[in-house]
Amino acid sequence: MKIGALGFFAAILLVHLALVSCAPPANPVESPAATATPGPTAVPTFAVVTSSGSTFVPNALTVPSGSVVKFNLASSHTVNIDDGSGGGVCSGVDLTSFPAYHTFSGASAQVFHIHCDVHSSCGASVCVGCTGMVMTVTIQ
Repeated sequence: MKIGALGFFAAILLVHLALVSCAPPANPVESPAATATPGPTAVPTFAVVTSSGSTFVPNALTVPSGSVVKFNLASSHTVNIDDGSGGGVCSGVDLTSFPAYHTFSGASAQVFHIHCDVHSSCGASVCVGCTGMVMTVTIQ
């Protein structure tokens, strides 16, 4: 069987293509490394309960912004939360049914003052200068 020059070069080309397709590339291109996508961050929950008397336990919390505080109090108490401005302005949040939850968000070092309407000197409409059953929540 006689192979012409064109047939010879075609055979060489086919063999070359077969070998090249099986070999790894001379300059492999690396795919970018996989990056972990962070999942949702769990929001910390801090429990606040009362003692057998008329005090919040604990009477001060420091929490990250966005934290949820659980108030698990006896039915004879309330949780009146100021607006965190430092001016003693009531926020309108006055929890009366428990357990109850409130999310505290704000700037670092922001302080929220909390009192029980029944067991503090402030009552339901004043949120400054309270004594008695009071506590603070401070944002980290």
